Amino acid sequence: MFYTRTRGYESSLHSALDKNNIPTKVYLALIENVTNNLDTFGRYLNLKKRMLGVETLKYSDVYAPVVKGIDLKYTFDEAKELVLDSVKPLGSSYGRVAAKAFKERWIDVYPTPGKRAGAYSSGSAYDVHPYILLNYNGQYDDVSTLA
Repeated sequence: MFYTRTRGYESSLHSALDKNNIPTKVYLALIENVTNNLDTFGRYLNLKKRMLGVETLKYSDVYAPVVKGIDLKYTFDEAKELVLDSVKPLGSSYGRVAAKAFKERWIDVYPTPGKRAGAYSSGSAYDVHPYILLNYNGQYDDVSTLA
């Protein structure tokens, strides 16, 4: 509270969100939407539990595949189009930034010797776009990570 009052913030929430430039109304809208959709998520989890044939769903089960034997492959261009299509509901300005990231090659896509495993985004330099490092191998998980 001391920091909140000293810095002239309206609330501790506003103080916490301000450092990442997140408007309070955006945060509150997120909380409201999550709350409004908890029943839907609960139905999904119950369905997943039935499909996996388990009595108790554990955290690791949430990511367990429910369909076996399907090995989907995607070229990077296919993945790019899927990602660009998937961000359309977020608005045209978001889509333009995503398209620019692909066009201007902000993404180091393919595995190379000495490159760390996983995926990382570095956007710590002031007034410079983020750089994204990932190791794309054409799997569905790679498309999901790219998104």
